[in-house]
Amino acid sequence: DADGDGSILGADAGIYSNQMGQAGYHRADLNLDGTVDGEDLALLAANAGRQSGATVAGTPLAGGLAITPQRKTVLAGDSFTLIALGTSNTVNWTFVANPSGGALAPLTTTSAVYTAGFVSNSVDVVQAWEGDRVGRAWANVISSNEVALAGKAIVIAGGKGPNDTLKEIT
Repeated sequence: DADGDGSILGADAGIYSNQMGQAGYHRADLNLDGTVDGEDLALLAANAGRQSGATVAGTPLAGGLAITPQRKTVLAGDSFTLIALGTSNTVNWTFVANPSGGALAPLTTTSAVYTAGFVSNSVDVVQAWEGDRVGRAWANVISSNEVALAGKAIVIAGGKGPNDTLKEIT
């Protein structure tokens, strides 16, 4: 589980492909022998699709890659740009989950354009990695019908005293 999310998915194979042939203890060195090689690929293949039985299976791994925006709600078919922060190296992008049928297209070495698919009421999970650093972003895909059903709200804010900031933030 190269990305530490508790599941052996295609994103793990992407990290392996990126680190193949490297010496040292990298995320894709799954058997911890100090080299990312065919033995690690065999472990990926043998365990593909498996998930941890632990209730909190994700393991936050040190040295994460920051992605902006990390969470965004978008209409089906709309696009936005994802940016990896804190690096100028080439970042690799992939889907961990893509129930909307969305698409990813690299834009620069550190950014990609995400386009939501047309299956609404779903959440796409995008993963980026650079070297041993991994980050994720979530796109909540909704339809214009869902927006219309949400209705409207009137927010009234006020307050007294110097410590009441509700009015300003609203």
